[in-house]
Amino acid sequence: MYCSHCGHKADNNDTFCSNCGKKLGQPKKEDTSAKPLFKKISLTALELMSAQGDKWRKNTELVPDDCWVLFMKVSKSQTELFVSKNALPDNKVLLDKLEKSFFSAYSYGLWVWVAIKKQTNNAIFNGQIHFKYEDISKNASNFIDKWEGYLDGIDTDIPDDVKPSFAIAQAKMEDAMDNDKLLGQYLSSTQIWQLKSDLLGSIYRGYYLHKFFKKTSRVSS
Repeated sequence: MYCSHCGHKADNNDTFCSNCGKKLGQPKKEDTSAKPLFKKISLTALELMSAQGDKWRKNTELVPDDCWVLFMKVSKSQTELFVSKNALPDNKVLLDKLEKSFFSAYSYGLWVWVAIKKQTNNAIFNGQIHFKYEDISKNASNFIDKWEGYLDGIDTDIPDDVKPSFAIAQAKMEDAMDNDKLLGQYLSSTQIWQLKSDLLGSIYRGYYLHKFFKKTSRVSS
């Protein structure tokens, strides 16, 4: 989980944040209205991503269920590709770690989009968007080509005041990679660098998934 006050990653068993000392699990009381947009976006995305139990289930309902289906499938495929390309051992613990890392990266990118929309247009979450995995799986190669193509527009398609949100995610991700003993045991420094690069790409792909959402007149009850 992450501290709601400073965004620092904390252990699930911690009571207080080791970075700012504030009690974990408490809503931030300070006025954030004067904070730059990217800090609001980053904090909201981290809160959405790190929620647990009923709150997590409620958060995941903000976007179509099939988003998570897609992320699980591509995370598995990307893990298999990374392992094969780097001739890594078939170690279940390592594979699970890599798969969860890719899933988290995809998820964070999508949460950034959700956080942006929550700042500007909450109505979008009132049953007005849908996404079906079966629709894109019928022509998976075409979907992948389009999805990858959006990464070429990163410099122009993401608002300037939101781009730092991705830099924050990248910094946290790289810090986690550098301090992960399991990855250090099986991956060389070059392979860890490549993993960081792949995960950053996955964050952007998660953000760009919204390009495939379709509007619907259906209103949730």
